[in-house]
Amino acid sequence: MPKISQGAFTNRMYQVGTYTLAATALAANVSAVSIAFNRADWLDPLSKIRLSLELSLDGGATWIPGGAFEADGGVFIDRFTGLPVTESVAYFSYPEPGNSNRKIRGTFEVIGVAFKTDATITTE
Repeated sequence: MPKISQGAFTNRMYQVGTYTLAATALAANVSAVSIAFNRADWLDPLSKIRLSLELSLDGGATWIPGGAFEADGGVFIDRFTGLPVTESVAYFSYPEPGNSNRKIRGTFEVIGVAFKTDATITTE
């Protein structure tokens, strides 16, 4: 199945706080979602992100947990390449491909220190 990429978060400074991710329909052919956060300007080890998603299988009438992800800021070195890690990626697989009533929503929380980042959502 081909991958479809969509912009998720614009490249800007995110202040400490919680950001709402509005409910968005999942296309019927989507079985998984990945979110890649750019770490290039996310250098302070006191910074952290927390992402919490909810999933609806009935068009938004009810919601269930849809996944969670947390990553610390700072410079991390890839032990295989010796180079700085450039992104943090969360991957979520979702039930009922073919169900055109599925939606996801959530929150994105910046903890500790503001930082600059962007992210891309890829569906498959």
